[in-house]
Amino acid sequence: MGYHIREIETQGVYGQSSKIREELEEFEEALEQGNYILALVELADLYGALEGVAEAHNVSMGEL
Repeated sequence: MGYHIREIETQGVYGQSSKIREELEEFEEALEQGNYILALVELADLYGALEGVAEAHNVSMGEL
């Protein structure tokens, strides 16, 4: 479980939308905890998940 208090049900796959969902759930959970450092980490992970899906569709983050 790591730094999260509750279990994150979605276990995403990099390059698929499920990873975006997982990282968003982790970000929301970090906010619920009031753990803003962890929330920032999760935002960075969310960016990476978005990047992975974009790349899977031959789109750059700049194009988004």
